[in-house]
Amino acid sequence: MLEIIVIILLLSIVGLLFRINSKLTERDWVKEAMERDASK
Repeated sequence: MLEIIVIILLLSIVGLLFRINSKLTERDWVKEAMERDASK
């Protein structure tokens, strides 16, 4: 039982971190893409 609980907690933590990172990096990624297009 403990192993299952630990796995669920790890997955939920990783999922939350991934969501936060995707929200934060989305704008930066768009800026980088715009800069690349402008430099070309």
